Amino acid sequence: MKSIVLFLTFFSCICFNSWSQTGGRCGSEEYMQHLKATKPEAFKQINAFKKELGQLQRNSLRTSASTDTVIHIPVVIHVVHDVLSGTIGGKNISDAQIQSQITVLNNDYQRLNADQVNTPVGYLPIAANVKLQFCLANRDPFGNYTSGITRTYNNKASYGVYDASLLSSLTYWPSDQYLNIWVCDISGNVLGYAQQPGSSSITGLDPNDGVAETDGVVIDYTAFGTIGNLQSKYNLGRTTTHEVGHWFGLSHPWGDYNSGDCSLTDYCADTPPCGNAFTSAVPLCSNIPTGSGSVVCTPSRMIQNYMDYSDDGCMNLFTQDQKSRMRSTMEFSARRYALFSSLGCCNITGTILAAPYAKSFEDSDISSDGWSSINPNSSSTYTKGFELNNYSAFDKGGYCTSVTNDSVYVESIPNTHKYSVSYISPYLNLKTVLSPTLFFDWAYSPKVKNGQTDSIGVYVTQGCSNNWVLIKRLYGNDFTSTNQQRSLFKPTADEWQTTEIDLSTYSNNAGMRIKFVSFSKGINTFYLDNINITASSPTLFVNVYPNPASDIIKITSVFEGKRNIDYVLYNLLGQLILKTQDQNVYSYTREMDLSGLASGIYILQVSEGNQKLVRKIVKQ
Repeated sequence: MKSIVLFLTFFSCICFNSWSQTGGRCGSEEYMQHLKATKPEAFKQINAFKKELGQLQRNSLRTSASTDTVIHIPVVIHVVHDVLSGTIGGKNISDAQIQSQITVLNNDYQRLNADQVNTPVGYLPIAANVKLQFCLANRDPFGNYTSGITRTYNNKASYGVYDASLLSSLTYWPSDQYLNIWVCDISGNVLGYAQQPGSSSITGLDPNDGVAETDGVVIDYTAFGTIGNLQSKYNLGRTTTHEVGHWFGLSHPWGDYNSGDCSLTDYCADTPPCGNAFTSAVPLCSNIPTGSGSVVCTPSRMIQNYMDYSDDGCMNLFTQDQKSRMRSTMEFSARRYALFSSLGCCNITGTILAAPYAKSFEDSDISSDGWSSINPNSSSTYTKGFELNNYSAFDKGGYCTSVTNDSVYVESIPNTHKYSVSYISPYLNLKTVLSPTLFFDWAYSPKVKNGQTDSIGVYVTQGCSNNWVLIKRLYGNDFTSTNQQRSLFKPTADEWQTTEIDLSTYSNNAGMRIKFVSFSKGINTFYLDNINITASSPTLFVNVYPNPASDIIKITSVFEGKRNIDYVLYNLLGQLILKTQDQNVYSYTREMDLSGLASGIYILQVSEGNQKLVRKIVKQ
């Protein structure tokens, strides 16, 4: 379907139990005219985004569009009813009915639906597992645990398609963190409607997704889920499957309005062209429109598609092009993309830590703050995983963590995955710093075996997802901190490197995690220390010399502009030895007299604002 759509449906509906031959099921066109008159910028943004999405897919595929990982969508169900007593029943639908709809969404969007066996053989190659996982939110916008269901009484009996703002005024959660689904009594025989995405680059307008407060899906309570007081033709939950498809940017297969011919497009090449809206009814599920105003196109209509107007029992598939379009919408619609960082369905234990953040290991505990290690072969004496190590470089603090790589990881052999070990951060909030940057110190000897070295991968994931994205690989010629190649590597003071990784792509993320993965070729030991997330610029750099020292050490701090620099010195028992400050200075070198101290190891903390660096001092 290649022609250009001249009219876009903003709110896409499944409407009317008694239909005309031209498919008059939607009140969207009337609403769209209202939107055009009252919110012309939103009208233009949404219209433009639908046309531009195909080009965006070709030019700049990102994580969810270019990979086949499962995307998690946190859902909140807002039940709006007029049951004054609050008793469950009627319009105040049960939790079980709500859960039945979540099950349908997961089955339909992951092609686990039992009626997939009814998909015609010719469509099997293009029938898609969209790999979207819907979950009732277990955390509300304030971080409190929740069922993902709200119940709101209002004495209004039913709601028209122009009442979206009224519904959202009654109950709403931020639409950049949740898919809002309002379930109520919809007037005019309408079964559902959804707000489509925007965020276009149309000239002269700021990118946005239309009105945030109405961004979601509205479903009639008699067409929601698979149990309860449901209409016989709409008792399989496919109304919500259809409308959520619109929310992800899909059009009806015939386009966005009745054209009277086969000329319009849904922007998906693998859905056959079709003309006006048409219903296919169970049990026959015919794909041939008949009667006055009917339009027959070639090839035959795909009445099994969830975006058609068929009875629930006739629907059973999305296509590969529809999958690509929905996953690309997740990337290029700003509000949909923000869902990657949602904590709505995360099973979080402990506190979400705010950046700036530092993990220096000076508390001698690699699991503090919620860090965790994964070692699939922990029972082996050869694969030790990440362990605490106090044989680290002099100016890098008293402790670090290390991995002894003495077993062989072969990427092409699945059962050797046990020789990759991981070290995973807690949830981190990057919204608290501008231009967040990850810094970490590491040491590794470039010992080579059969042309190979060990390697380290740095990964990130957002929100509840386990879709870990590689952001840095240290391997081969890039994986060396010393020119002194040797086995049983133990780094000296000058055999450490600092790696810096820009995290600005994730700057609006209120909950992300970082993972360090060591892939073993059985070569040498890797050391990791001083993991910091802070603003990228200006950054505080500190050098301490000589170290070890018998009396005077010099502490050079490098930064931009004037700062207040704090110095705190502790002994290994954590007792305060010295605390001082240089005020309103440029990059600066301070001398510190250690002559009055007993020989031993001391911990120096140098800080500026939220930036803190820790160095170990050896007094001879």
